[in-house]
Amino acid sequence: GDGGRDVGGRAGYFLLHCIRDTLFSRFYQAISECGAFVALNLGVRGSLFCVDSVDSVCAPWAFSRDWQAVLVDISASNRQLRQQTARLQAATRVARAGSSTLDPVKLKTELVDTLYDEFSPLGVYFVGLYLLSADKTVATLRMAAGAAEREPPAVGEKITVAEDSAVGWSLARQEPHLIVTPEYSQLALPLLSRERLLGALSIYGEQSAALNEGSKEVFQTLADQVAMAIDNARLFTRTETALAEVRAVHQHYLVEEWRKYLSWKPVTRFDYLRPGERSVAAEQLLEARQRASANRQIAKAQSTRGENAPQDILVAPLKLREQVIGTITLHDPARRTWSSEELTMMETVAEQAALTIENLRLMEVTRRLAVRERLVQDITTQMQRATDLESLMRITSQELLDVLESSQVHVELNVAAERGSGAEESEDV
Repeated sequence: GDGGRDVGGRAGYFLLHCIRDTLFSRFYQAISECGAFVALNLGVRGSLFCVDSVDSVCAPWAFSRDWQAVLVDISASNRQLRQQTARLQAATRVARAGSSTLDPVKLKTELVDTLYDEFSPLGVYFVGLYLLSADKTVATLRMAAGAAEREPPAVGEKITVAEDSAVGWSLARQEPHLIVTPEYSQLALPLLSRERLLGALSIYGEQSAALNEGSKEVFQTLADQVAMAIDNARLFTRTETALAEVRAVHQHYLVEEWRKYLSWKPVTRFDYLRPGERSVAAEQLLEARQRASANRQIAKAQSTRGENAPQDILVAPLKLREQVIGTITLHDPARRTWSSEELTMMETVAEQAALTIENLRLMEVTRRLAVRERLVQDITTQMQRATDLESLMRITSQELLDVLESSQVHVELNVAAERGSGAEESEDV
């Protein structure tokens, strides 16, 4: 009817008006940003309009104040929703970065880059990570991400823990601190983990960025996640260092104990050959053993035996806690390709052999200690039977001769005289 023609005419006029004033792009922006294209048909005298921002209309008709207030609320809600989404995404990525790597340098870089990437669309243009010195008096900027044109603080910048700067204030009081100026806003957040202060985060943004009093608690939660991730990486590194030191000490002890043991045992090589077989050439065998010991893995080689017949060699290291204590070698009288199953079996047998050899060594060392303790006790018992000094020296000498299989024993009593006396007593038995 007339009402429909009236609305259609007004719609055509509206579109022509938008095109004429080059506002079609703003019309599309209104749909994208506000998420609403408001069209009202108020009977025959209705109006048709669209909103391209919260403060203006792109049509020549009056805009209802009530609808403007509604769209203001919608726009504000959308802005808050975008900020909350960015914070949630940042929290998720920070948690993922903290669990994905334990390398301190790589972790700090990922955390700072993650925070900057998530909040830069909201106006944040710099994120810096400050870490405290050992004496807790100076914080140094270790990692940073931001827009170069803003001339952000340089990595290596030092800030004193005092209340003369946002970062210093935050570190001194262990609380978040917000500074808002006409040019920028800065939020400093302490990094606390297990009641220990590690450093601070410094975030710069535009005045309209999501840095305000209401967001301090949310950003502090993110800072706590960052601190926990950094602290975990530090603890892991310290634990790894301590374990490496323990392994080094144990390896040194193991080497020394095996040197002592091999000095007791003159026979350190055992060869088992089938009847009619001869040992492999010494040069090739020595080279294969050296490679197996140096690389801590199975080594292969070829040699020749009688009449230039080929012979394959397979050498597996006997490893005890990554320390090679020997090798075990297999020879095949013909050319042979060792399968993966055979190599795996060889490695397994070598591992079990090394453990068994170590257990046998420990048992023998224990037996030797027990024998020594028993001999000492027997000698002490014999010495206690002496009734005078001469008999004591005679018993002691005889027992030592028997136990140590020596030819002579000399016992000397010699007490150094006091200064100036020049007197000295000695007795040879």
